[in-house]
Amino acid sequence: SASVPDQDGTGATDRTLMFSTVPGPGPAPPTKPWECPLPEYKQKKGPNSPTGFGPTCDPTRIGTENAHLTEPRERKEWREMNTTEINRFACALRVMDETTTKEGRACYGKTFWAFADLVNLHACAAADPRGDQGHRSPSFMLFHKSFVRTFEMAILSIDPNIEAIPWWNMPLDSAPVLFLNGTEKVPAGKYYKDCDPKKTKDCDPKKYIWTDKYFGKQTGSGPNFEVADGRWAYRKLHRYGDFDHEYWSTYPPNPNGDPVTKPPVTNECVVGKWFSPRSPKV
Repeated sequence: SASVPDQDGTGATDRTLMFSTVPGPGPAPPTKPWECPLPEYKQKKGPNSPTGFGPTCDPTRIGTENAHLTEPRERKEWREMNTTEINRFACALRVMDETTTKEGRACYGKTFWAFADLVNLHACAAADPRGDQGHRSPSFMLFHKSFVRTFEMAILSIDPNIEAIPWWNMPLDSAPVLFLNGTEKVPAGKYYKDCDPKKTKDCDPKKYIWTDKYFGKQTGSGPNFEVADGRWAYRKLHRYGDFDHEYWSTYPPNPNGDPVTKPPVTNECVVGKWFSPRSPKV
């Protein structure tokens, strides 16, 4: 996440916004999303969301037809996936982008989460006023294993045929590591775009992750530096309200019953009760 001064007049002029970006110099990007090619996503029988995008609703699917999903499952590295498998993942992720948690659970069952709410869950865990609940402590591994599984169960509730979320072996795409004098210390990963077959065994730049086949160009080629190619071209991210720690003190009112003298709380972690021991209000 990034905190920058409010750029869009959302009311937080003296504060900062979470998950916001500084506008680039170009015109607004196209709004048409990548077209999912899978027929089951084109039946218009998905969740009751503004777009209605998604396969046919079945809230019991994750608990009945797919009881086997509670068993260990194999996560493939991105380059081990075929085109259909990548499309399935991309289509389901778009459902998570365009559907609220409430809408998704009514359609696909209790393990569904909106992608934006998962982002917020992670951010609020890190910003908890009692201390970071997911980092810089022994809780790191357990929190993130649970977090990844929550995401996996959410996307499988949409399409169990995905079977498991993919993972990315980053060193395979790494640039060569150089000494200060410019000589090579560690050769590039075997899928790096400019890998040298003479130095890197099994060099195959066609599998480089920052291409249209996978993630799109690394630096973004759109007018505002957006990713403009691949399955996530011009993907929209949600903006959240005030994330300034100072505003925690205004919710709830102080124990003496004095009126709140500061502006109303807009901190998403507080308003949504993400610090509650129970499930957040989503």
